[in-house]
Amino acid sequence: ANYEVTKISDETFYKCSELTSVTLPHGIESIGKNAFRSCTNLTSVILPNSIVSIDEGAFRACSNLPSIIIPDKVKSIEFGTFSGCWRLSSISFGRELNSIGSYAFSDCSALTSVDIPSGVHTIEQGAFSGCSKLTTIKLPNTLTMVTTNAFSHCTNLLSVYCYAKDTP
Repeated sequence: ANYEVTKISDETFYKCSELTSVTLPHGIESIGKNAFRSCTNLTSVILPNSIVSIDEGAFRACSNLPSIIIPDKVKSIEFGTFSGCWRLSSISFGRELNSIGSYAFSDCSALTSVDIPSGVHTIEQGAFSGCSKLTTIKLPNTLTMVTTNAFSHCTNLLSVYCYAKDTP
């Protein structure tokens, strides 16, 4: 019998420190909690457009990951999904994204700018805390809530552009 894989289960590749590249095939719809957490030599991740959910901590502490493209169908970036990805300097957000969870990108110390796409209405607690090289943030007109410490310890932050009708 043929079985189609649609999910990478929780902790499937947790601490696979020799893993350097991941290309998931079309048909994968979800990535479980901590699925690739602490894959410290991971330098390339290619996610298919079939992905609809990436659970908490999925890529946490992938300290050598330089960039990520979030597929369009992903609506929420969960708790700590990319936390501690020190080399993450480029994020491309999907078109259907509506919330960025607590500590989703905390301690991503290589990030220098973040352009939150239109459609996002919530940025949760500590979402970008500790992003020490972050200098510029652009917040969309759809934003209605930014919670506690969302950008705390962003010690080089110079410019925040908020396009929301009412400042959240």
